[in-house]
Amino acid sequence: MTLTSTVSATTKADAMGSSRGGESAPIFLDECIACVRRILPAESPLSIMIFAAWHVLYHVVTTSSPKPWRRTACETIARFTTKRFPLFAPQYLLKSSVHVYEHWARQHRLPRTIEVLPDDARLMWIGPKCLDNVILFIHGGGFVYPMSDFAHTFLLHIKTEIQKIRGIHVGVCTLAYNLIPTGRFPSQLRDAHAAVDFLFQLGVKPGNLQLLGESAGGTIALQLLRHVHHPHPAVEPFAPDTRFAGVCIISPGVPYRDGDDGESKNDLISLRTLKKFSALLTYDVLERVMLTSGTEELMARAHARLRDELLRCQDVDLTWIVDEGGLHCGPVFDFPMGILPGKPYIGEVTNKVVRWLMDGFDTLLEV
Repeated sequence: MTLTSTVSATTKADAMGSSRGGESAPIFLDECIACVRRILPAESPLSIMIFAAWHVLYHVVTTSSPKPWRRTACETIARFTTKRFPLFAPQYLLKSSVHVYEHWARQHRLPRTIEVLPDDARLMWIGPKCLDNVILFIHGGGFVYPMSDFAHTFLLHIKTEIQKIRGIHVGVCTLAYNLIPTGRFPSQLRDAHAAVDFLFQLGVKPGNLQLLGESAGGTIALQLLRHVHHPHPAVEPFAPDTRFAGVCIISPGVPYRDGDDGESKNDLISLRTLKKFSALLTYDVLERVMLTSGTEELMARAHARLRDELLRCQDVDLTWIVDEGGLHCGPVFDFPMGILPGKPYIGEVTNKVVRWLMDGFDTLLEV
């Protein structure tokens, strides 16, 4: 069974966002950046920061878009860093997922609860720890980026909405897995297995556990599902009858093939980055799965191919969400980066993800 939903591009804009646009680019910005290029070495940290700031300002001022200006700025920052920064620069700047989590939790005045897993992985709880119903989030970033601060805000929104709308108390935790180059496959799969096994040891039932992954985290979630039915020889197996309450994958990283890049020039990742992050995957028996994709993603065609492959699996219950005009990991980018504080813009895809996760806890599959 498959449920297909197409969500139109966002049309709401704040006052500043709605005033943007124009046919011509501001010439003075081009002149300023040209002066910087003449004065500073192209690869100096100061010049990179100036180029980044100019890049963001340029796109916010010149882009005619119904999106709020903070959303455009966040997408531009992500696009700039994936295309221009050295591959491992975010690990140097952000240090680690644990460091980002601790800073975010302090800002939101929430408890910092960190569980130690084998091989230096960590499990971090968003708000108070709860074991009745649990969502395990696996972050993206091409296996090299630490988890972003706004992804934590995205998870806090999910936790709050489920409790407010359905009265269901949910524990939301996120996995800080080993990043490349320290962690090589199957390191990430081993870390994800350790997180699930740890939750099982705490008393969480498989039927009360849902997986949520975005980008590379969606890839890891798919690898984890495959591992249930076809264990990797280097990772401890699960019980063969293990069934999760649901698996939601947002813009997963999937194998790149010629022609998958589409025609999008606006996505957050470049074709070169896409090929670099691409990994070989296969898919087997799955259960209740949500898959989301934006029409402006470079991987939109690959996601459609993944949808077709999932539908060929036995007994799959697939919900397929297409975000018209959406970019990579759109729901996560509904929430502004910490450096651009402000109210989030909650899009319809995010609302559909929240409702789908709610329904998974309503059904409460028993193992």
